[in-house]
Amino acid sequence: MENLTPVDVAYDSPFTHVIAESRHALLAGRWEIVKVIDRFAGWKVLRDVPGVVREKGLKGLWGILGMKKEDKLWIFERRME
Repeated sequence: MENLTPVDVAYDSPFTHVIAESRHALLAGRWEIVKVIDRFAGWKVLRDVPGVVREKGLKGLWGILGMKKEDKLWIFERRME
């Protein structure tokens, strides 16, 4: 179900698990974060990489590029009282 507010989910809902786009979406006392899903956030140049062979083309480029990631989705589980 989409377009639910945190209040709709936090109180008196039948849900046991929720996927949200914010770690602060639900009340910490009633819900526990059980998993965080990250996403691609760009590329970074890795400096001081030992053993990188300078090659022409993409093959040499992959040795100095690293993927940046950031948290995107949080999976919450209702705490049993």
